[in-house]
Amino acid sequence: MGARTLKSHAITASLIRLQELLNDRALQSPEIASDENAQFNRDKLQNITKSLLSLVNQSAATLVSESALNQMDANLQVPISELTAFVTNGNLGHLANAVAQIDQNVLNYTWAFTPKVNQLSKADIGELIDSLQERSRQTIEQLNSQRELLEERVSVVNQSLLQQEARLTELKEAQAQSKAEMAASLANLEMVFNKAELQRDNSFAGLVKEAKIQLEQAQESFVEISRGIIAQLEKNKHEAERIVQAVGDTGVTGNYRIIAIQESTQANLWR
Repeated sequence: MGARTLKSHAITASLIRLQELLNDRALQSPEIASDENAQFNRDKLQNITKSLLSLVNQSAATLVSESALNQMDANLQVPISELTAFVTNGNLGHLANAVAQIDQNVLNYTWAFTPKVNQLSKADIGELIDSLQERSRQTIEQLNSQRELLEERVSVVNQSLLQQEARLTELKEAQAQSKAEMAASLANLEMVFNKAELQRDNSFAGLVKEAKIQLEQAQESFVEISRGIIAQLEKNKHEAERIVQAVGDTGVTGNYRIIAIQESTQANLWR
């Protein structure tokens, strides 16, 4: 370590590395801009780093505790690792871890600097303002970029919705047409069925009527024939009785009597 300044001490390089990490574009992301705790952690890390670097630059090596500086430098490696991880993956938890490490294991070694912590110089204030302006500009640029990206996505979503609505309209029209065609087909089928059923009923009724007429005609014909047969049998009976009376009790008469009895039996059967 030099006799007049602490620039050659390892803590200087560590603080410069912290400052570089804190100036990374990842620290101006919209995620941090929209998270109050993340903004606080980022600003706290930046201000403490600037203050410590200012103390190192302004303090003489003869007015500090070198062992305390060594311990402070060792403890700064954890915040450096946390910020490096944040730049890599954007997990806001790394910022909180870095702040906790500085609160617990770095600030308690600021007694190494004999002078009390002074307020920032005008140059430091100007640098801080410039840094804030630059961060604001970068944040606005990223927000604008995010807005344009969101607008593009919204446009794509809207276009997709319009296409889906058009497709839905087509499906509804096709469904309505299908229902109409189905209703027409059912109506036509019902009409054909009713017509066929009516024709079948009419045909069956006609067949029944014709069969009834034929049956009645057959019955009348049968009755007429039966009457003729009965009349003939009656006639034969009377004729047989007359012959029997004329011939007497001879053998021939017996035969005629048998014939007469048979004829009488058949006449009774037809009756």
